[in-house]
Amino acid sequence: VMQNANVIEGRLSWSAQFVIAAINASGRFHPLRFDIKKRGPIVAKYREKQGWNKAKGGFDFQDVEVKIDDEVCVAWTLPKGAPIPPNIYTLDQARAANLPVIESAPVSMKLAVEEGWYGKSGSKWQTEMKALMLQYRAGSFFGRIHAPDIVMGMGRTTEELADIVDVMPNGSYTVTAETLRTDMPRVDAD
Repeated sequence: VMQNANVIEGRLSWSAQFVIAAINASGRFHPLRFDIKKRGPIVAKYREKQGWNKAKGGFDFQDVEVKIDDEVCVAWTLPKGAPIPPNIYTLDQARAANLPVIESAPVSMKLAVEEGWYGKSGSKWQTEMKALMLQYRAGSFFGRIHAPDIVMGMGRTTEELADIVDVMPNGSYTVTAETLRTDMPRVDAD
């Protein structure tokens, strides 16, 4: 269990894989399923952190547009007591059969760009791992909404903490000591 725990910025977090496993092992639901749909090419926008601006005492940001193939993922399942008919494989089929579907909020590539997850240095959202990242985030969203007692106290997942940048409407944002150590130019005292 502890191999799936990480401490990021002083907070304990669990991997999305662990959250999904906890939901699946809870006995409350059938194992989570993931519905991924391609929505076609779009242009999405995000703010990219630039260098330190000594005059304003903060980082500069640049608005960036990126062309991506948008995909959306929903984690879904049925309550444990509800039988899944043998011919039901997709979310659309389950809805059409009027089954008691339980689903996460949708997670899309557009959302990943707009929330800043896509533009981070080393982001897995920019690689062929985007389908896995969509599933991990959708599974985490499912747990937060439909099974908070199962994941209670787990805090944010490792993937969520790695993606977070708190930018305020005025352009200011939260900075950690580690960010300051690695991103700010070093000034040596004489």
